[in-house]
Amino acid sequence: MSSIVFYFSGTGNSLSVAKALADGEQPLNIAVSPIRTYEADTIGFVYPAYCGGAPRMLEDFIKNCEFRSEYIWAIVTHGGAPGNALGDAAELLRQKGLKLSYGKDIRLPDSVILFATPEPAKTELLDTESERVAEIKRAIDGRELREIKFSRWQKRFSRVTWFGFKYILGIRYKWATNDCLNCTQCIRQCPTQNITVKNNKASFGNNCEYCFGCIQYCPNNAIRFGIVKRSPKTQYNHPKILAKEMIKRNK
Repeated sequence: MSSIVFYFSGTGNSLSVAKALADGEQPLNIAVSPIRTYEADTIGFVYPAYCGGAPRMLEDFIKNCEFRSEYIWAIVTHGGAPGNALGDAAELLRQKGLKLSYGKDIRLPDSVILFATPEPAKTELLDTESERVAEIKRAIDGRELREIKFSRWQKRFSRVTWFGFKYILGIRYKWATNDCLNCTQCIRQCPTQNITVKNNKASFGNNCEYCFGCIQYCPNNAIRFGIVKRSPKTQYNHPKILAKEMIKRNK
């Protein structure tokens, strides 16, 4: 039986889950996967919930590609609540005449700096990740069906939340402090190629996905999004997903 697992990941949670669900195969990063027709017995998507919605890059990928499969599934990683992230994918597929056969969310430590997961909860979530992902895999392997509905109310709530993040907390304003080492790690890691070098420091364009990967993996904590500043308590990337792997997979 052929299968394809797509993923989008900024700080490693979704990549970790996608690797476990890909059953020894390599999951495909939608940030670098070509726009074309994909055909397999099963096709799956693993991605995070951002402000209660699916990442913009996932939405663009589904809109622009063609998928031929008897069974399409989606898994959303999140730090507190999945919101409408599964419903977004279900609606996008419906608009293409396709059905999301199965969807499930899985909570993992939050990488959004303002909502850091407490250490005891973080430890428990990571310790139980394999067991919970294995349960999801059994459901997918068994072609379990689970109806996912799109919520217009949750979609509106997601837009309001994004407005607050961008314009009240100011995360649309990004810069590198004088602590920037010009190591270019963030440039090579950014899934949207939104970061360049200017005046020997990281400089940000207008195509940010707000995955927080650049902030969380920065070796010298030199990146700021509005009032967002990483601290030892709020620093998080999945412990099994190192920066070098993220960089390699974003090529």
